[in-house]
Amino acid sequence: MYLQGKYIKDITKEDIQLLISNEIRENKTLDYKRELDLSDDKSDKKQNFIIDVTAMYNTDGGCIIYGIEETKDDKGKNTGYPGKIHNQTIDNQDAFERKIYATIKSNSDPQITNITVQFILIDDSLIFIIGVAKNLGLPVMITYRDLNRFHKRNNHSNYAVNTSELNQLFMQNQSTKQRASEFRQLRIKGINENTFHWNNIVRGDLFFHLIPYSFTEDNIYNLSVLLESDTNQKIYPITKEDYNYSDEYEYDFDGLLTFITNSSRELVNSYIQYFRNGIIEVFTSKCHFQDRYSHDTEFLDGEKIVKTILYTVVNMIDVYKKLEIEPPFIIYINLLNVKGMELTSPPTQIIEGKFLVEDMLLPPVIINNYNLGYKDLYTLLKPVLDIIWQAANRAGCPAYEKFIMNPN
Repeated sequence: MYLQGKYIKDITKEDIQLLISNEIRENKTLDYKRELDLSDDKSDKKQNFIIDVTAMYNTDGGCIIYGIEETKDDKGKNTGYPGKIHNQTIDNQDAFERKIYATIKSNSDPQITNITVQFILIDDSLIFIIGVAKNLGLPVMITYRDLNRFHKRNNHSNYAVNTSELNQLFMQNQSTKQRASEFRQLRIKGINENTFHWNNIVRGDLFFHLIPYSFTEDNIYNLSVLLESDTNQKIYPITKEDYNYSDEYEYDFDGLLTFITNSSRELVNSYIQYFRNGIIEVFTSKCHFQDRYSHDTEFLDGEKIVKTILYTVVNMIDVYKKLEIEPPFIIYINLLNVKGMELTSPPTQIIEGKFLVEDMLLPPVIINNYNLGYKDLYTLLKPVLDIIWQAANRAGCPAYEKFIMNPN
């Protein structure tokens, strides 16, 4: 969501004035509109608004600027060039912004949730910009008034997608998932062959990935910003209260590695690898334990598995916000070398049953927006978490209330 190379929230009135004075014409990622009317009795205008947003979303993303009229040619047709600034009469900006979000979300399938609205005052005139992310997942259909169509954008207008182009959009989505799955398999192979990050324990390991769809775009992100004070405490693998050893980090060939070792620094208990293309890899060997008396029986701590996943993923969403990496994100959760281990459940370490499979490579889960708290994320992941308990011959993962979440 950029305009002339600047992130939407950083756009100033000087940037808009420069856009007009340089006569920057509309294109695939830039659209000028005189005004926006979302009142219920203006259904055609409301429909056009939804088409504008979904078409841009299904193409390359971009910006729609409301409050700039297009100049017209001798025949009275729009030229695509910016003209006069037209003041937007908005009584309550917060309420109006919420209405924009709600209108887009409720009339798109899958729902579009990752847009940005920026209000700018130029002299005495108010304008606003809607920043639309590039869709990297499934193509989005308009559901307003049972329209049920897919649109894209060319240089100056929107158009309905035909069957052939729609098939290409679905194939692109499938290709992204395939590449993400191949990356997952490659990294699991590395873990099992003990080729990563010192001497990891490969028994009952929790190993998972967050993969943004944008990783296929070959972007390179500046990971050093994650060490800034507003994000620093969220980038480490496990809360310090769980272990008595300090958090550490180092740069490496892949990007940035944060980790925790044992007291002798010979073994990495947990790490998070931040790749420069936006992929995040999480590893911890701290979800399994042995019988304190006989040491013959090994257990997987179901509560620690769920809490570690929820805690880490919520923090990683904040990391993606910091890096300005847009949803959707794929989550791949794996439990490696668990055959013969017993699963325990909260709140009193009840023994549920024994795993009969060697590795659990759980189905992917898609996160389509930033706005997920612990309980929302648990609800999204519940069908996948259920598989862990079912592998130990139980009906499913316990209810969320049994997991006492502590975000600190």
